[in-house]
Amino acid sequence: MVHILEVTPDDINELDEIQLTDLLLRLLRMEAQKYGIPTSSISGSLEIKASDGGEDAHIKWRDGPEKTNWILNRDTLFQCKAENIGPTDCKKEILVHGVLKPRVKDVLDNGGSYALFFTQKCNQNMKNARENKIRESIQSTGASYYETVDIQIYDANKISIWVNEYVSLIVQVCSWLGRHLPNSMDTWDDWKKYPENDVDYVQDDTLSGYISQLKNHFVGAKKVARIVGLSGLGKTRLALEVFRPPENPQDNIESQTITDQVVYISAADGSDGLQSIIKQWRDQNLEGILVVDNCDLDLHQRLRKEIEHPESRLSLLTLDYNPESSDDEYLIPLKPASYDVIKGIIKQSYPGLQDADIIRIAEFAEGFPKIAVMLAKARLNEVVDMGNLNDDTLMKKLLWGRKLPDEVAHEVISTCSLFTHLGFSDDMIHQIDFVAENICGIPKDQFYGHAMKFIEHGILDRRNRFVRVVPIPLAVRLSADWWKRCHPDKAKELILGDMPDGMSEALCDQISKLHHVHEARQLTKELCGDTGPFGQAEVLNSDKGSRLFRSLVEVNPIDTANALERAFGGWDKEQLLQVQVGRRNLVWAIQKLCFWEETFPISARILLSFAVAENETWSNNSTNQFFQLYHYTLSGTQAPPSLRLQVIDEALASGDIDYKQIAVKALGHALHTHHFSRDCNAEIQGSRAPQEDWRPKIWQDVFDYWDNCLERLNPLASIDDEFGALARNQIAGNLRGLVQYGRISELKSTLKLICVENDIFWPEAFKEVKNTIHFDGSKLPADGLNELKNWLKLLEPQTFVQRWKLIISDPGVEFETDEGETHSDKFYRLASEFAEECFKNPNEMFENLKIMFEGKQNRGYAFGHALGKYLDQDEFFIKKALSILKDIPVERANSSVLCGFVHSVSSKNPKLIQEMLDSIVDDENLYIHAINLTCSIEAQKNDLDRIIELVKIGKFNPNDLRPFAYGGTLKHLSPENVIAFCEDIIGLGNKGILPSLQVIFMYTFQDDEKFKFCQNEFQKILEIPDILLELESASNTDVHNFTESVSRLLDEERNDKFAINISKVIIGAFSSEKFIVGLISSLEPVLRILLSEYRDVTWPIFGEALLSDYSISYLFMPDNNAKYYSEGVLSELSDDFLIQWCNDNSEKAPVIVAKLVPLFVKKDETYSFHPIAKSLIYTFGDRTDVQSAIDSNMWSFSSVGSRTPYYEKQIEAIKKLEIDKNPKLGSWCTKIIKKLNERIEYENGREEEEKIGII
Repeated sequence: MVHILEVTPDDINELDEIQLTDLLLRLLRMEAQKYGIPTSSISGSLEIKASDGGEDAHIKWRDGPEKTNWILNRDTLFQCKAENIGPTDCKKEILVHGVLKPRVKDVLDNGGSYALFFTQKCNQNMKNARENKIRESIQSTGASYYETVDIQIYDANKISIWVNEYVSLIVQVCSWLGRHLPNSMDTWDDWKKYPENDVDYVQDDTLSGYISQLKNHFVGAKKVARIVGLSGLGKTRLALEVFRPPENPQDNIESQTITDQVVYISAADGSDGLQSIIKQWRDQNLEGILVVDNCDLDLHQRLRKEIEHPESRLSLLTLDYNPESSDDEYLIPLKPASYDVIKGIIKQSYPGLQDADIIRIAEFAEGFPKIAVMLAKARLNEVVDMGNLNDDTLMKKLLWGRKLPDEVAHEVISTCSLFTHLGFSDDMIHQIDFVAENICGIPKDQFYGHAMKFIEHGILDRRNRFVRVVPIPLAVRLSADWWKRCHPDKAKELILGDMPDGMSEALCDQISKLHHVHEARQLTKELCGDTGPFGQAEVLNSDKGSRLFRSLVEVNPIDTANALERAFGGWDKEQLLQVQVGRRNLVWAIQKLCFWEETFPISARILLSFAVAENETWSNNSTNQFFQLYHYTLSGTQAPPSLRLQVIDEALASGDIDYKQIAVKALGHALHTHHFSRDCNAEIQGSRAPQEDWRPKIWQDVFDYWDNCLERLNPLASIDDEFGALARNQIAGNLRGLVQYGRISELKSTLKLICVENDIFWPEAFKEVKNTIHFDGSKLPADGLNELKNWLKLLEPQTFVQRWKLIISDPGVEFETDEGETHSDKFYRLASEFAEECFKNPNEMFENLKIMFEGKQNRGYAFGHALGKYLDQDEFFIKKALSILKDIPVERANSSVLCGFVHSVSSKNPKLIQEMLDSIVDDENLYIHAINLTCSIEAQKNDLDRIIELVKIGKFNPNDLRPFAYGGTLKHLSPENVIAFCEDIIGLGNKGILPSLQVIFMYTFQDDEKFKFCQNEFQKILEIPDILLELESASNTDVHNFTESVSRLLDEERNDKFAINISKVIIGAFSSEKFIVGLISSLEPVLRILLSEYRDVTWPIFGEALLSDYSISYLFMPDNNAKYYSEGVLSELSDDFLIQWCNDNSEKAPVIVAKLVPLFVKKDETYSFHPIAKSLIYTFGDRTDVQSAIDSNMWSFSSVGSRTPYYEKQIEAIKKLEIDKNPKLGSWCTKIIKKLNERIEYENGREEEEKIGII
């Protein structure tokens, strides 16, 4: 019989020494596996030149068969010779220096066999002659067993017969000899050599699981498995990895043996005769694992029939790109790979790609490794339409598998590709009905039927209520082809016509990926033309119009930029302030247009005009986006600095102060040297590869940019006005960074121009130079540090006004202190030293007295305090100060210097201070300073009365009295006086409640004796019925004061009366029309004390309130978070107590408690019903009203992320309930579990939608 594949003795004769040894090791592994011999019993190496002691391979086993068909001794040593070896050579082969080679001796001494494995063809006489010579050699060594030892001769004839039992070895020998093989047959080693298999395999848990399953499956014969999935998902590579051998075969010979059996066959070029070939192999009893790629279902079933034949010793793994299901036990429907796998593949295959490119490719590939590789190659080749599927063969396979193309079905999938996603079911089904009738033009049932087939096929990805074409490159290709065929009039109608909500955005977002399609660009041009809708400001300032325009800018940047200029280019600030509804989308659109160099000038001007008319507070508003454009790195534009500065120059020359201010601030941003960041947005547009911002080629490019910015700022900063101050601030704010980059010469010129040539005092620069010396001085070269010290001298204040600004009004942070001196000490010392100078030269101070009482005065109080000690003109100074304060507008007046002075003088001249205070309360221009000045002295009761009177006549409101709580202002007073002051504040009305509490709280802070004396006053304030209503809109400080005070009073000593009264205050507040839910969490500590320590006197109040007013229940609701279940304040009551209360008030109480108690407890990751909830369920759970209350409680919880795990835990807890004896409870549990499962299904669906951007 002629065999299709067969190895002949002549074939064996052609093998070289390494191939022959490799073949022997494979044969031994195959034989061991066939007979159940541990493969670990085999040893051998392909290192043929290494010293081997006479052994090329060896097999030795203990248990199992005594022998096999081809190995006749349990202990057999093989020597390989890929040459014609005569009898004499055989005699020499086992000897060295007249003795047996070590390994040969060891095996023969222990009763083992010696086998000569060589490539020469021999007849029996030739074999006998060689065997006899080997025995003679053994005899010559004196070994007694020379006549009985077992000697085996494996010549080319015998070896070829042995090889022909294994398909993979036949293929391997043919491969070594370069013989033609049908159906592209390869061994695993040759299969691996294809270029696409060069890189390391990247796998996740799913792929690792598949590999592990299949490895285990293909142990033994007659095993069948199948892998199916869309083209490009990596089926072939997965199969390759299933049979990958260990790096060192000796580490896992079992795995190596499976690899040895593999034959890879491609049926892509036709499968004619393949079944016949495999049938013949089966008839020959050949062994092996066949991997048949591109195997359709019909061929698979025919091959499977042969493999599962009772006499078969073969196994089969088939692969196909047509994802049809079959009845195979081991069917793996391969799905798209994970995002991390795709990223890993690209990183390994194309290490030169940037992270942004890799992320973009992974997003577009959507789990298709082949498409990811295609995109990566396109990126490296700078293909314009990188995101488009240009491989027609792959597209055909993805669309149709092995089916014939269908024109109507093609129109359906193309229509779906026009949208990033399309509503398909439930409340979104109207979307697919709309496209069926209005775009595709076929009955909706027919459209739906074709869509379902594409869903089953896998290229229409269903995410709950929506579908989308995947992968993205296929969708882009189909969409591009559709638009190319679409009549221009129909295209306009589609964009501008009415569509169900959300569809227009999905359509335009998909169009944004078609920048490479002429028809899409032309359509955008017409829509944005003079008469087009997107050329009109009214449309662009609408929510829908701006949203669609935001997508269109990615298709045709030039024409959309021109449309913006026509619409808004002539608008003034007031008009642009009215751009509100569409502004957010417009800013995003302009940001994208500013990215491109060719559209930068127009777009940046529009962005600047929007910044001038800013009406947004977001960090990415038009103002901040405009500033971002001027950073030297991460600017968000490809425009070079020279082009960017043209826009600045136009703004500076405009004469419009608003434009000029933005331009100057932008120049300040241009001088930034550190801490750059920006949102990833503008560089990713359409289906393009991620683009790069402008980058300097060398550092000199950056230095030139900074120099150009300074050239524009310097002349502006040299004018001593408000605008000049703005320009100087930009330079000063970047001075330290510019020094770090060595721009000392340029800065020196700037300082000289501003401070020397124009004699402008520049305190901001002085502070920055000091900071630079402090932080960076040790890093600077000596000449650089000396230059900075010279700058300090140049910048030092010369006049009294300049020194006042720098030392007192707005001093910089002092980082250096003298030994033993704190920063606070230095703060006061510098102020005191300056005060001493003023004392010595008072004329200069009095000449400039006005600057002491206006604007910022950071060290003013310290200066005034020190001056009061030195100056002997107290009355004169006070009168002068009051005279100046009287003439300064209230919003600019600052009395801190006078306050410090008054504090210092009050002890030595109290009469003067009293006269001063009496005088200012009657002065309409000075009374405003009365509180601060009073707080600066050791105020007595008459001083406080004076202030109270001012409040009563409306000069102040009660909240203005809060300064008396701070700084120990009242510490010198007796408790009686402070209590009287608090009583006066309370007497001012409800607005005085919280200021009075703050005053007494701070007065008694950390002073137990004073607190005890003031307990009654505390209690009186806290029991005021409206106190909680005042707290609702108060600061956190007031809430803290209240809760701490109540808790302290309740904990100090038992006070039932106060507990009852404070309970009534709480109930009263929550029963009012003004619902103060914001205080609930703040009141929790108080409630816990009231319920745990004062239960018997407070629960009757709270319980009665709960029974009569549902709004009170909010006080007791637990904070149910999905990750934890709060015990709630009711946990302070015992379970028995609550159940008894429910029994006593059985009509309402069980329902109330069911809503308020925590339902679950969490231990580790297991949920169970809380004991009180369980008691409630078992006692009242058969009541429908209680069941309804528990339902309400169960659904009320906050969560982050997926809610599904928490619903599953709730089901777990419900199933633990004992319901056998309570049919009504059992029915309710069944109903709740059903609801929870429905909710899980709903949540899972919404999560699937969120994954594709549908929120």
